[in-house]
Amino acid sequence: MPKKKKLHIFVAGALLGIIISCLSLVLGGWWWLANKGVTFYLDSSDIARVVKEQVIHYASNNLPLMIDHARSKVPGIIQSELQGQMTAGQIEIAGFVFSVPQELVAQLEEHLQSNVKTIVFTLLDGIDTELLSEEIGGIQ
Repeated sequence: MPKKKKLHIFVAGALLGIIISCLSLVLGGWWWLANKGVTFYLDSSDIARVVKEQVIHYASNNLPLMIDHARSKVPGIIQSELQGQMTAGQIEIAGFVFSVPQELVAQLEEHLQSNVKTIVFTLLDGIDTELLSEEIGGIQ
């Protein structure tokens, strides 16, 4: 056999051996992963800290907007819920019956709505959004 042909056969055999070895390594690695799996260890305290920080940041940015949105809805909600709850009629006090005119009922209803709005706005103004954000995030 000529020297060149022997060299080609040797190179082809060596390449085939390398390919088979690589394929064996890949299949062995795949088998090991399929049977043993891979385990990742994560520090949960770091993840929890990052999540808390993000929740606090989101809450502190969005709570004032939510409160402002609620503040804009309050008058309409109060009016729709309290409108027509009082009706003209009679009041009995110590055995005496008094008629209540519709104008008085309308004034009482308006006064009641005004007081409820004032109370709700005072409650909304009293919300400490920073403290609430921290409580939502789980930090006391």
